[in-house]
Amino acid sequence: MTTSDSFTTATGTASFDALTDGRARAQGAAVTVQRLPWSGNSVIWLGGKDARTISLTLWVESDAAFDTLEALAGESGTLVWAEGTLAAVLMDTSSGEILPWGGQKVSAKFTVVG
Repeated sequence: MTTSDSFTTATGTASFDALTDGRARAQGAAVTVQRLPWSGNSVIWLGGKDARTISLTLWVESDAAFDTLEALAGESGTLVWAEGTLAAVLMDTSSGEILPWGGQKVSAKFTVVG
């Protein structure tokens, strides 16, 4: 099985397949709520939007391929997958199920930048 998706940074490239069964996108709001002392009131500051995140379930060929992906955590780079090409930071990874036909499923969370 060959991989068709990747995450590339200045220090390396991790190759994988993004699986459709574990895909999630999130967009939060940047809001601050401050309680006013000695009153029942609050001040709410609306700060726009937080950074968008993408959580993916990936298939990697081997433990070595997972190690390569894991080494890129915290780095900014280019995520290339079926839904497009994005500038992103790999926030975290976690290993998962070893598959009978080879490789393993892993989880990765990216924060979209720009």
